[in-house]
Amino acid sequence: MSGRVALLRGVNVGGRNRLPMAELRSALEAAGFGEVRTYIQSGNVIVSGDSDHDETGGLRQFEASIESLISTTFGISTSVIARRRSELEASVAASPFALPGRDEARILFMFLGREPAPERVDALDPSRSPQDSFVVLGREVHLWCPNGSGTSKLTADSFARTLEVAVTARNLRTVRKIIELMDR
Repeated sequence: MSGRVALLRGVNVGGRNRLPMAELRSALEAAGFGEVRTYIQSGNVIVSGDSDHDETGGLRQFEASIESLISTTFGISTSVIARRRSELEASVAASPFALPGRDEARILFMFLGREPAPERVDALDPSRSPQDSFVVLGREVHLWCPNGSGTSKLTADSFARTLEVAVTARNLRTVRKIIELMDR
């Protein structure tokens, strides 16, 4: 399976925005998105390359179409950030924190809806969470949270506020699994 992955922001986490993945898969397939697969309940939707919503409109149109479907079908307003398989692979390869022996659950990617303005990147506070490290590379923020993301002050919400872009986070283990599922 190739195509794209739609990364949904804030669904099925913390008891909010309940969105059954089986129902979402069915709704997307019925809307002509081709073969649809999901991975875990936190909103990772893999869509095959041959669909009515293919490359003609690009990733932005793909994102907008899924956001609209979720809103009208399920009454949930959420951001959708899409990536192609090659972009996910490039993100993993570019991560300065994906070193051998490191816990992949503590290496995070904040996927951004668009590349942030340089002055917004400059406004990020590297001392906000002193034990953690981050770097902004294009449309991603790469993080290393040695004590886990649950204790970090570098949250998706904090990056979204400062960078003024949509943000959703995934750990390296999840990103690798999504890439693997895109191969099937």
